[in-house]
Amino acid sequence: MDIYFSPSLEVENKANKNGLTISAVGDPEDPEFYIFYKRPISVVKKQFFRKPQTVVEDYISEITGQTKEDVIECLNALIKNDLEFLRRKIA
Repeated sequence: MDIYFSPSLEVENKANKNGLTISAVGDPEDPEFYIFYKRPISVVKKQFFRKPQTVVEDYISEITGQTKEDVIECLNALIKNDLEFLRRKIA
């Protein structure tokens, strides 16, 4: 029996609660990367006979099939606080 494990790295900006988790999968010589983007968002929940409520929660979106260069771009965007880039790339 073989046991496989995908190494992961998690980085978070504690000030704005935006973060990335990066996992490497596949061939160690040519890995594919999964990037998970965690951020707070506002969600409007409709309720019967009441006004909509706004709930702020942690939201995670992901993108698969990424390269080392994609990972570097996303990490740089998080460091530079370019959250719009991360939303466009990973949302």
